Amino acid sequence: AVVPGDADKVLFYFEGGGACWELDGNVVESCTQGLKSSAGNSGYGHGVQKMSDPRNPFKAYTVVEALYCTGDAFIGNTTQLWKGEHRPQRGYLNAKAILDWATTNFGTLSSLVVSGFSAGALGTMAWAGSIIERLPSRQASVLCDSYAGVFPPYTQGTIFKEWGSCDTGLLSPALAAHCNAGDLSMSLVFEETMRSNPDVPFANIQSKYDGTQLWFYQQVAASNMMPDHEQLNWMEFYKLTVKLFEEYESAFPNYSVFFVNDGLHCYTEDGAFYTASTLGAANPDGTLLYEWVDEFVNGKAASSACSGMLGSLAAFTNESQEYCSEQLSKAVVVLRK
Repeated sequence: AVVPGDADKVLFYFEGGGACWELDGNVVESCTQGLKSSAGNSGYGHGVQKMSDPRNPFKAYTVVEALYCTGDAFIGNTTQLWKGEHRPQRGYLNAKAILDWATTNFGTLSSLVVSGFSAGALGTMAWAGSIIERLPSRQASVLCDSYAGVFPPYTQGTIFKEWGSCDTGLLSPALAAHCNAGDLSMSLVFEETMRSNPDVPFANIQSKYDGTQLWFYQQVAASNMMPDHEQLNWMEFYKLTVKLFEEYESAFPNYSVFFVNDGLHCYTEDGAFYTASTLGAANPDGTLLYEWVDEFVNGKAASSACSGMLGSLAAFTNESQEYCSEQLSKAVVVLRK
């Protein structure tokens, strides 16, 4: 789907819509299925695609949106046999076709933003490196909305193999080796892209207690027969998310995060993009999300944003939403040209 705008500004946007997978005979069908459903969930006319809103940082951009109905985070390339039915998962080919079209139709851009919400945030992590390489721009940025990529340990690699993701050519040889060995994680993919693009800012938008992300964590645990992880609560999930983001921040000066004291799943395709601040999805009294994103994509020094008491992970309590990582609070994006 394409929303026309300036020819030199592109928002390459990955739609969300859950995931479908099978492990040891356990089929989990929790994904958008069919073009009609994916078109209805695209976010068109809302959030970053509300082009009539003067507050929108992307009001002049051409939006190239990869619609999603394959349940494979845009990295699958196989046909499953589930419950006696053949089920294609060709998200890789869909995303590749869209990128091929974009490279044919755009020249050098003044601004390129790669983003996505929910499962589309995982697609953003997987595809950002290829998009940045194939769509040259004077300024690029990467923004992942509402999927951190926190999963039970040693589960992602098995799912990626089942989706046929290892040998598509999207992954570097090193990552393909991890994939074929069954130990690839999306964080490894994201880290390689951040390392390879030190002049590009990367960020996550994340609610502190996102029930949808926690639910998928629990479902992956259940399908892997991991009862302890299946019982994980939102406070523990928040701590795992902070731990992952702290690892990113320690390794990559071009990384930052925007935390919202809320449970809303996804902001960029929703009206909450304009009402959310660090204090909540409908509380404008903190650092406003849309203003922070505007600074982020326009090359300003966007620092990580969070509202709450500062502390280390060890200090987080059962009221973890009241806490912010002291380490992340000091993070200011530094780009190397």
